[in-house]
Amino acid sequence: MSLVDISYVSDSVIEWKPYKKGDDIVKRFSTEDWHKIASDVDSEEILQELFENHLDKIQGYVLYEVKNNTPIAFVYILKEYCRIKTVSYHGGGWSKSPRLTLLYMRGTILLIERLLKEGFKVRTYCNKDNHNAYRFMQGLGFVRYRTTEERIYQWINLRRLYNSNIYNYIFKRRLL
Repeated sequence: MSLVDISYVSDSVIEWKPYKKGDDIVKRFSTEDWHKIASDVDSEEILQELFENHLDKIQGYVLYEVKNNTPIAFVYILKEYCRIKTVSYHGGGWSKSPRLTLLYMRGTILLIERLLKEGFKVRTYCNKDNHNAYRFMQGLGFVRYRTTEERIYQWINLRRLYNSNIYNYIFKRRLL
């Protein structure tokens, strides 16, 4: 049984598909960037094992551009250890292209929106020195709720997502 069925979240521009063996995600990132996403996973084999052995706690998704079926980003959703429907969202895109970065932003919005509409509380966290991730999540509408010596923890709701700078930039201007 999987954690949540959000398979194939898509629109005419992007599509999220469940991570599967052979997607070769780890090598698409630099080691430094990958460890910002999953610091304790060093190879594709370990990533595959993690997902295969913990389907009730963690799921991975790959973002594809619809027009050419090209993979452009990866995220994983982790069930948080509490009684309510709460998940933690982590991931990133590997392209430095501005257009593909916008597609990753679009995909992130659609996936988070789906999770929220399915009744999940959505959180994330990043290391304090991961300024890009922190700014990106703030731009999506995430709000800081806790800070430790190492990490910044954030949450989001639909209202904040719909009022965010990135949502308005991509969807209200009808970019891409």
